[in-house]
Amino acid sequence: MDNNKVKELIAELESEVRSKVNAISALKALLLEGGAVQQEALPLITPLEIASMGSYVDMAVSALESRGGSMHIKQIVEYIRLHKHNPNIARRSIEASLLQHIKTKGDSSRVTKTSPGVYALRRFPRRAEPAA
Repeated sequence: MDNNKVKELIAELESEVRSKVNAISALKALLLEGGAVQQEALPLITPLEIASMGSYVDMAVSALESRGGSMHIKQIVEYIRLHKHNPNIARRSIEASLLQHIKTKGDSSRVTKTSPGVYALRRFPRRAEPAA
């Protein structure tokens, strides 16, 4: 594992969080100057609250469970962007998280890469088939 790449990814994610918090603060200040809302109406989203939304792996598993089969990384990314309300989440961040999960967990990973850019649940529930 290349620690420098992981450190760069962490720095990139922290930068994204800081820029989002700064954008929220700027919008909040703009709205408050116009007297449109009170201070309590627009709380800042903390990094802890962002983390509690679930990891990219958790969200990918949720996407795969809702689909019931395999999905291309583009579909997984769109699902995560939609559910985290953030259209700027980088595909490379999600895919790096999935690949790291697969590498670290091995046969006990929750997802597996079935072909280039396609992921599936390692163990998805069987559907009950009627007896013949």
